[in-house]
Amino acid sequence: MRFENIFRNFLAKIISLLFPVKKVTANELFDLWNDGKIKKILFVRQNQGIGDMLLLTPVFRILKEAKRDLQIDLIASSHNYVAIKTNPYLNKIYVWKKSNILNNLSIIFRTRRVDYNMAIVVWSHTPFFYFFFVCKIIISKCNYFIRFFQSLWRKQLE
Repeated sequence: MRFENIFRNFLAKIISLLFPVKKVTANELFDLWNDGKIKKILFVRQNQGIGDMLLLTPVFRILKEAKRDLQIDLIASSHNYVAIKTNPYLNKIYVWKKSNILNNLSIIFRTRRVDYNMAIVVWSHTPFFYFFFVCKIIISKCNYFIRFFQSLWRKQLE
C-alpha cells in the first residue's frame, strides 16, 4: 500500500471520529419518514455529469409530492447547475465551484447552519478524498446520512 493511501485512510479515520454519523437501517429510515421527522434534506452532487443530475431530478419531484412542506436543498457543481437551476422542487441550490475555495467554505458554513435531518450524497464513482472530507464536515450536523453510489445501485438491479 502506498504511503498516500495509508495517510488518506488514517485521515479518514480521524475525520470519522471527529465527525461521527448516526447509522440507521432502511426500516428505521422508513419509520422516521412516516413519523414526519424528516423535514429538511440536503442532496450533495458536486461532481460534473449533467446526465447523472438529470436522472436524479425525478427524486426531487417524488419526495416533494409525498411531503409538500419538505425542504430539499442541493449542492451542485457549476457544470451541472445549468440542468437544475429552474427545478421547482428544490428550495435552495448551492453551487460548488472546484477552484473557488472561499465560495466552497461559504457553502460549508451556510449548510452547517441549517438543521438538515438527512443528507444524501450521490456519487457515480468513488468520490475524491477532499470531497469526502467536506461531506463529513457538512453532514456531521445531520441526523442521518445516506451514501448513494450509482455503481452499487446498478449491481443491485442486475
